[in-house]
Amino acid sequence: MPSEPSSPAKDWYRSKAEESAQEVLQLKKKVKTLQQSKRRLSKRCDASENLIKELKERKLLSEKGLEVFEATFSPEIQQLLVRAHEKTNRMYPPELRAFALTLHYYSAAAYEYVRSKFNNALPSQRTLREWYKSVNGDPGFTSEPFDFIKNLAKSQDKPLIAALMMDDMAIKKHVQLVGKKVVGYIDLGTGISDDSLPEATNVCVFMLVGMNMRLKIPLGYFFMESLSGSERAALTQECLSRLSSIDVEVASLTFDGAASNFFGCVRGKGGYNMLLCTAL
Repeated sequence: MPSEPSSPAKDWYRSKAEESAQEVLQLKKKVKTLQQSKRRLSKRCDASENLIKELKERKLLSEKGLEVFEATFSPEIQQLLVRAHEKTNRMYPPELRAFALTLHYYSAAAYEYVRSKFNNALPSQRTLREWYKSVNGDPGFTSEPFDFIKNLAKSQDKPLIAALMMDDMAIKKHVQLVGKKVVGYIDLGTGISDDSLPEATNVCVFMLVGMNMRLKIPLGYFFMESLSGSERAALTQECLSRLSSIDVEVASLTFDGAASNFFGCVRGKGGYNMLLCTAL
């Protein structure tokens, strides 16, 4: 049977039909991809809700800690955790570093629990200790004083014995853009600047005073809204651990008479009960 003669109009319609078929195929692939993405997001959302529920039931985080965890445990963070687990040579992005430091600050037990849930995708606590160091005067434990004290302790023919002092000061609520960074929210030396976090109302300062030599030096500070006893204990224990690693013997801990400070002293572990705790 002879083929039907072609014409410019038929060729044009045939070309348009082929283009439409290709477009429909691409749209179907896009719909399939979106459906898969939706299912993955739904699973992550369910997993996130279950994880928050488990943390609450196990009482691994305080009420404030849970509030901050929910605000920072975003789908993007969960995706970064999955990617970090898949990589052998892990380079942690700033967002994941900030999340890890914040969670560890509020509860080391909660941090280890979340870390186990993601197959150790989060860094070890030893790595976190290095991340806690701050330079340029930002909130956190500043690296310069610890380096100075370390060199001072090495130069002495006797152990450096000192007293650790901790105090809170009230500050006015105020959020401001300084350069490219927004300041005014709670900042525990993690680098997180998120308007979902509460505005800071207090600053907690740590200072070391020598007992067998002339020494008085601030170690770091943290912007906060409020701290429970367990959270304050975790922060103080981190400071004590840092001082112990540079051969400084802390003989006493001095703080004001706030109930959270007393509770933090009771909750302390790893040598806390060997300190002379003084409330002013």
